Amino acid sequence: MSKPFRGMLIDHLPRLRAYAMSLTRHAADADDLIQAAAERMLKFESHFEVGTNFSAWSYRVLKNSHITNCRKNKHRPISLSPFIDDAAPDAALVSRASQEDQIFVQEVLGGLDKLSPALREILTLVCGAQLSYEEVAVVLSCSVGTVKSRLWRARAQMKGLLIGDVSEQTDESDSRDSAKNTWIGADTVAS
Repeated sequence: MSKPFRGMLIDHLPRLRAYAMSLTRHAADADDLIQAAAERMLKFESHFEVGTNFSAWSYRVLKNSHITNCRKNKHRPISLSPFIDDAAPDAALVSRASQEDQIFVQEVLGGLDKLSPALREILTLVCGAQLSYEEVAVVLSCSVGTVKSRLWRARAQMKGLLIGDVSEQTDESDSRDSAKNTWIGADTVAS
């Protein structure tokens, strides 16, 4: 393993973990995903072309690892035993938000859960991982214009969910249709 490659991989691990958390929604699963992706990157280091965008390549490897895991674990049963424990103290099951920031974070995470997976992924990559539009386009294999339009829709829906202006819509076409109908109605009333 070359030192520059190793250094780039180590530098990107915290950002990759944040993306893994957004994909898996569970810390242990995110750690497993990071480990699998790092192993895959090390195994296929020779496929990485020096001088190209390491960040986009590493995010793509992580996303592909997640897709592979999802396909393998499609029919894996979910155990509820960690959540159902009569001996657990009430403090372990309930935690009250003591600061406004914690409440806001919960509202944001709840809003993210209500977005479609495509919009949630765009917000996570651009706002959470702080990738450029071009890097996100490479990761998602789409155009920069697609990234910008999805990001605009994701931000608009999140704003509506957080402020309460828009009903909970997760389908992109529904949100565009309702916005179109709103403008048509406004023009009709003004006439």
